[in-house]
Order: sequence, then C-alpha cells, then structure tokens
Amino acid sequence: MHSEGLDISVNDSAPIPTIKLSGEVDFHSASAIREAVSELLRKRKYNLTIDVSHLEFIDSSGLSALLDAAKAAKAQGGDVKLLSPGAQLIHVLTISGFAPYFSITPNNGTRTKRAPKSVTAQAHTSWQVTQFEIPPKTELIADIRNKVAVFAQALPFSKQDIEDIKLAVGEASSNALRYGCPESSNNIVVRCSHNGARLNVQIKDNGPCFNPDEIEPPPIDALDEGGRGIYFMRVLMDEVKFYFSSSGTIVELVKYTPECVEG
Repeated sequence: MHSEGLDISVNDSAPIPTIKLSGEVDFHSASAIREAVSELLRKRKYNLTIDVSHLEFIDSSGLSALLDAAKAAKAQGGDVKLLSPGAQLIHVLTISGFAPYFSITPNNGTRTKRAPKSVTAQAHTSWQVTQFEIPPKTELIADIRNKVAVFAQALPFSKQDIEDIKLAVGEASSNALRYGCPESSNNIVVRCSHNGARLNVQIKDNGPCFNPDEIEPPPIDALDEGGRGIYFMRVLMDEVKFYFSSSGTIVELVKYTPECVEG
C-alpha cells in the first residue's frame, strides 16, 4: 500500500501481524494507517506490531493514527507494540503523552545517541533570507518541511533540533492549508531567515484571524490533532507568534541556536 510518501506493508500470516511503515506520515497519509489497522481488527487480530524502524517523519496526525490503533486494540483486550522507534518518534510520543499507550521495543536494545552539533555553520552579521510559495495541496506539505530543514542546516542545530523544526513547520503548514486556504487557489508563502543566532520561519495563508490563546491542547487521549499541532509548535520552538491582517494570517516560528540559548 502506498500513500504519497508513505509505504505500508502488512504481514498478517503470523499469530501477531506486523504493519511496516516506511517514509513519512502526515495528515495527508495518516488515514492509510487507520485503514490498515481497521482491516486487521475486522479479522479479530487485536495484538499488533507496528514496525517504525524505517519511519522518517511523523506529525500530530500520524501520532493520532497510532494512538487510534492502540486504543482500538486495547478495547478488545489487545496491545500495539512499536518496533524500533527512532529518537524523534520517542521524543514526540513523550511530549505528547502518548508513550504509555504502547509497548515499545527498541532496535536490538540499543539507545539512539544524540547527533553531534554541526561544525560547518558560520556566524553571520547580516540576515540570510529565502522565500518560496507552495500551492495549497496536501502532498506538498513535505516540500515545505524539507526546504526549511535544508535552510536551517546552515545553523549549528543538532539533528534533534532539525527534526523538531520540521515537525513544527509541518504543523503550521498543515494548519495553513486546512484552515487558511481549504478552498482557495492562493499559495502558501514561506519566508525563512537567519542571522547565525536564530532561525525565523514565517508561514502565510489568506485565512481569517483567530485567537490562538483560546485553542487549548486536547486531552492526552484525544484524537483531534488540530489543537495538538499548535501545542507542538509551542513546545518545540522558542517563540511562536501569530499576525493577522486583511490579507491573511502569518505564523512565525523562532528557534535560537544552542549557543544563543546557553549564553
């Protein structure tokens, strides 16, 4: 089974079936996980293994799909085991409060080490800026995440920092598409800038204004990823700001370099 950036293979011949996920999971492809799990549950296979060893990225929609699987299996007396999750997945499962819902089997019992900081980044006295536009298509959200990640690699961020930035940018971009321009042909505009000490990412859509302070993160076991998306942005980035005007909404995400934070 293939769903735009995500490959899913199911082996249900063993007593405990395995769903293998490869690639990236976001709100565009998360439904494919639910479909695969639902098919196994219909066959009364309530103990499942989800192999995430080849998972490269997952956002709040994907996390909700995994939680949905765990809750559905537990309701039937079963269990969902996550096989070989990477450091980023463990990280987001922990901060989201989802980790207790799963049995987690590490890869050969080893622990993923934190990647060293980049040593190639150079400090700049002026701002470096890039801007691009993306049509409002769900399959292009990955392009936004990846373009911003490439830009951020010019700064001395760790691999974990880059993954956090990708997740926050993905959540902001998904919200821009779903709520800012769900029926519009206007592009999502992304502006990235840095001065060697901080990364600024602005994501603009032409949607109406709203009060982000009124959006509370959903309960831990809720499946609504919308409010959790803003929660992830605020937890993973140093600053999250919202600007509203007659031309639309801008979400600004700010991440300081480790040296700046420590200083």
